[in-house]
Parts: sequence; C-alpha cells; structure tokens
Amino acid sequence: MEQNKFMPKNTFIKSSVNSSLNGLIDSVVFRTVELAQSDLCEWKIVPPNHLTSLDFFFGHPFKTIDLNEGKEVPYKATAIRGCRILAKNSIAYNHTFSSVSIKFTPTGLYSILGLDMEKLTNADIPCGQLKLPFDINKLYKAIEQTTNQESLISVVETTFQSVLDRPPAKSRLSDFLSDDFNSDNQQIFLSARQQQRLFKKEIGLSPKTFYNLRRFSNLLRAKKQDRNLSWTSLAHEFGYFDQAHLIKAFYFFLGIAPSLFRIENFAL
Repeated sequence: MEQNKFMPKNTFIKSSVNSSLNGLIDSVVFRTVELAQSDLCEWKIVPPNHLTSLDFFFGHPFKTIDLNEGKEVPYKATAIRGCRILAKNSIAYNHTFSSVSIKFTPTGLYSILGLDMEKLTNADIPCGQLKLPFDINKLYKAIEQTTNQESLISVVETTFQSVLDRPPAKSRLSDFLSDDFNSDNQQIFLSARQQQRLFKKEIGLSPKTFYNLRRFSNLLRAKKQDRNLSWTSLAHEFGYFDQAHLIKAFYFFLGIAPSLFRIENFAL
C-alpha cells in the first residue's frame, strides 16, 4: 500500500450512513506521505489530538523520536493512540510511506474495546501488547489489499461490527460529547467526582482538559485547511476570549507562541 494508485493521496472517509458505527468511528483517513525533495530526510512533529486512533503503516519504516529524551522509539506497523495533550514525538522519514488511521469519536474506542482510556493518554501502544477482540494481523493484511474507498471502509466496518455483535462497553458520556455540546451551557447530570472518574475512564482526560484540547486541535485543523486565516479570526471562531487566551493555549499544548507555529512542521 506504499503507493496506492486507486485512492487520492489524502482521503478522508466517513462511515456509511446506515452504519451502527457512526457514533463510534469518526472517520477513516488514508494518507500517502511523500518527500518534498527525494535526497533529504524530512521530519514532522506529531501534534496534540483529542481523538484516539488505530493506525496502520505501510511501506518503508520511518523513525519516531521522543522529543523530550531525543531517543528513537521502536517502529510500530500497527498502534493504538490515546488522546495526546502534548507534542511528545516527531517522525523522520526519507522514503514515501502510506498510513490508514481509524479515528474514533471521544468515547468510541472505549465503547468498542472496553479499554481503560486513562492508560492510553499520551501513549502510542503496539497492538501486539493489547488483547484485542479481533485479529490485528488479518485486519492489517485486508487493509493493505484494498484498492478504493469503498473496500477500505467495508473492511473496517466489517471488523468492528463483528466486535459490536458481542456486548460492548456502554459509555455514559457519549450523548454529551457531540461537537456542538457546550459544557458551559448544557448540564451533565453527574456529580463533579463522577464526571472526573468517567471522563478519565472513557476518554482518558479530565472534562476541562478534554474540552480545551478538542477546541485547540480543531483550531489547528482549521489553520491547515486555510493557512491564510489569521490567529485573531481563528481565536474568535473557536471561542477564545482574546489573543492572550489563545497564546496561553499554545504554550500549554505546544510550548510555543502562535507566531512561531509553522503548519508544515506538524503531521496534521
């Protein structure tokens, strides 16, 4: 799947309209990552993200570097990623490779697999270290053999639908976590302690951190879609009080000011 000629290099696929997975899987993203210059090694910082994912990589292995320790992390062809609060790793590559990322809704991964999500926060865990209710190697090979969007989404949905045929873990938070949910205006009928416990169990973060991270990661995606948008307009669009509020978020999640952010340096 290193160079799939049957799909665009960056393909964003939503679940089938009638799929029972609509509230659990956010999207399936296929990417082909190419070098701008074939004689150079390129690197990208992996940014914070409020969505969890199951990721598959095909083609030439790339290097993953721990930004804090400067050490190389072992390559993983398949991995589950929890919510990322920090830009923890960067990737370095000198060959084209492809990836398929199954991105879950905030409580989707918990509902399907029943994992303790707090243990996955800021983690990148090889699938071989987890007891999964499906054959990860079989799914990897099936994805590798897909040739179009329809076959890719069919493989993914068939696999996870078979998991749902067993009793899934029931999320108590899913109804409150739509993108238009405003935690300031809508009431979650749980005590503060219950909210903290359930958010960490089902999502991996406290309620406040989750909402702040979701807003920030959505802001970065909007900047990627239109690089001409100013930080001032984006701050207003995503509900930051003012420029100072946005700068504070940048320092919290990325450790830099907005003026130092370069979209091309991040694996968005």
